[in-house]
Amino acid sequence: MLERYFAQYEFALEHMLSASDCESCSVGALYALAGRDPRELLEVKLSYTPPQGTETLRDAIAARTPGLGPDEVVVAAPQELIDLTLGALCTAGTGPVVVLTPCYQSLTDTPAQRGVAVRPWPLRETEHGWALDEDALPSLLDGAQGLVVNFPHNPTGFLPTPEVWTRLLELCQAAGVWLFSDEMYRGLEPDARRLDVAATRYHRAVSLTGLSKAAGLPGLRIGWIATRDTAVRDEVLLRKDYSTICAPAPSEALAAVAMSVLDQLWAGHRARIEHNQARLREVVAAHPGRLTWRARDAGPLVFVRTAGSAEQLCAAIRHQGALLLPSSVFDWGDGHVRFGLGREGFAAGLAAMSRAL
Repeated sequence: MLERYFAQYEFALEHMLSASDCESCSVGALYALAGRDPRELLEVKLSYTPPQGTETLRDAIAARTPGLGPDEVVVAAPQELIDLTLGALCTAGTGPVVVLTPCYQSLTDTPAQRGVAVRPWPLRETEHGWALDEDALPSLLDGAQGLVVNFPHNPTGFLPTPEVWTRLLELCQAAGVWLFSDEMYRGLEPDARRLDVAATRYHRAVSLTGLSKAAGLPGLRIGWIATRDTAVRDEVLLRKDYSTICAPAPSEALAAVAMSVLDQLWAGHRARIEHNQARLREVVAAHPGRLTWRARDAGPLVFVRTAGSAEQLCAAIRHQGALLLPSSVFDWGDGHVRFGLGREGFAAGLAAMSRAL
């Protein structure tokens, strides 16, 4: 539902209020940030690349993650990796998969398309923000084959504490289930709140990361999984032989440049997110009774409760030329909207929303 909603409206409206990624930059700007000559890209040979990813890129990824080796990394497009990895992990007839909800649709649909039952693990909404229902998880994992989570969370911006993260990993280990950890927003949290990469903490975990969201470079279509489970990694590579085979050579070259300046990219996006959040809170406060603020912990996304129908509110905002996502696209009722705080031009979108309100 979400991607079809975007396909219908994203490029037809002037303002974007629900972007899941951060502001993108040009190839020239990326090379300038890295202090390198963009003419390097002219020397990239347009041949096949190694199916697992170039050694240069995998080395750069592993170097940023203590305890992770380059051979434990597989590079591909992020959405492709969701499909390939959950396809490798999910086994029909061996129990359900528990999925933290609300979530990006493919995290529930990919297991379901493979004949695997999905057990939702809903986040709890409180007056202070969002929280995990830790007490519910052990019974949900009983008889399950795996758990799917994503932190910092899309669409709420929730992030567990490191202590809660440790307890969750321990519960997975005690239940003997695999863990698929979507970490695409890693880097957009305060440094003190950054969670360990799941794959470095639990041998049956697979961590998904990439450059689309936190780095603001979705046009590269470069992501990666990390896992110490050799059988899962090999199965993903086997499946990749019949999807894209390998990543595009220019994208991998640009991704290696981006890895060298990843901290600078993250810092710029975090500053913009905080600035845009302050503006959004002002607009919410200016329209009491229409929207109810729910605090986010990290990332560019915040899930705000509406007084009435979210779908009707989003339709009114579209008439003012701005796109805002209703919670129905996440199969989460009709009472919330998702804001994306990571792009320039957010203030113009807020002005359009204010006219609609």
